[in-house]
Amino acid sequence: MRVDVSQILDDVGSSIRIKTQEAAQFDEPSLEFCSPIDFDLTLTNVGKAILVQGKIKGTLVMECAICLNKFKQKIEFELNDEFVKGKPNEDQFAIHGKEIDLSELLRQEFLLWFPMKPVCVLCREDIKEVNISGSTKKASF
Repeated sequence: MRVDVSQILDDVGSSIRIKTQEAAQFDEPSLEFCSPIDFDLTLTNVGKAILVQGKIKGTLVMECAICLNKFKQKIEFELNDEFVKGKPNEDQFAIHGKEIDLSELLRQEFLLWFPMKPVCVLCREDIKEVNISGSTKKASF
């Protein structure tokens, strides 16, 4: 997702708000979306960088680690990242001309929030009670 920041690029303190839905296009086989991603972002010029803050919501198709069936999982997270005008350090992204490309940032964030071993609702119900060292305890997810 590319965003034109030309209207705030030279005006420190100015901001733009982006509230939209857009189809996900990541070159990542584990990220399969079943609906467009919801964006509610504010981009602010903070001097040497554009600060991107806001919420991202999406629904991913996941494969259960237990039964191997596919299921839908909603994921929601907040962004608070910088795009710099010069050379970025390892936890920043670069502004390219008069636009920023949120694609890599979003790919990294979705992978970060993606569970290592997704478990569907049916399997969660089946394993609510787990035998741990001879006693039965409730499992929590």
